[in-house]
Amino acid sequence: AKKTDLTKQIILLDQSSGLVFLGSFLFALVFIGLIILSFSIGNLSLALGISSDIFFLLLVPYLFDLLTGLLRKNKILGKFYLPFYWFFNILSLGFIYRPYFQILSTNTKKWKIALFFFVLLALSFATTLELVKSTLHWGDVLDQRKYSATFKKDIYNNNFVSDEMYLDRIPDKVRVRWACIQSDIVKDDFIKVFIVYKAEYDSSISTQKIKALSEVVSISLNDSIISNPDWLTYQRKPLEQYGIISYLRIDKLPKGKNQLSIKIKGFKFYNELEKLVIPFWK
Repeated sequence: AKKTDLTKQIILLDQSSGLVFLGSFLFALVFIGLIILSFSIGNLSLALGISSDIFFLLLVPYLFDLLTGLLRKNKILGKFYLPFYWFFNILSLGFIYRPYFQILSTNTKKWKIALFFFVLLALSFATTLELVKSTLHWGDVLDQRKYSATFKKDIYNNNFVSDEMYLDRIPDKVRVRWACIQSDIVKDDFIKVFIVYKAEYDSSISTQKIKALSEVVSISLNDSIISNPDWLTYQRKPLEQYGIISYLRIDKLPKGKNQLSIKIKGFKFYNELEKLVIPFWK
């Protein structure tokens, strides 16, 4: 206790906590700025008919200058760089966080700043992944079960069933992934088919030069294709999930196991499957 200077420890702790707060604040601003910039680039590329890759290539010099300041300091390059600087500086909120970032970089060793931001980014990524992996149906990288790969083979062989295929097993706060029916055991004379509308289907719809999702969807019961099903636009609450729904007669199907097959032109389920098969028992 006699060898410790409490005043120096307090000052050091105060400086460290201030840097942590400033670093976290800057990290949040940079992240929000990049999100705004990405949306702006996407909309501008669509409006101007220019590839978004061009904008992202122009972003590289801006990020380089943000870390070094060499482009703005150069008298010749600075004149050409200035318009791009203002463009990216405004959209990325750089005009807010750049002065604080420069203060931080001139008062702290750069390797410490890089390490701090890397740790924040890694923690943010890990936390976000943990929160969304179940919603996005991602597997667990820490799963060490040796035979879990066999389940993937069953998916491709249409010998697979999942709770996400049946509406009565999907909680109200969970989104339907692709499509579902009311339950795995059906006692009704009709089967209710709900297909979610996704942005990935837009390319198929536009390629076919049509205007509706129902026109690129093909469904069949067992081996019989259903011609001209009566599709209705459907909204599933409370998640405001939109899609199309149809009620198919199954009174003539045999009791026991049957299967519903769904195809969407130009789209593959699970990245490889041409059709989504939903088994059910009548």
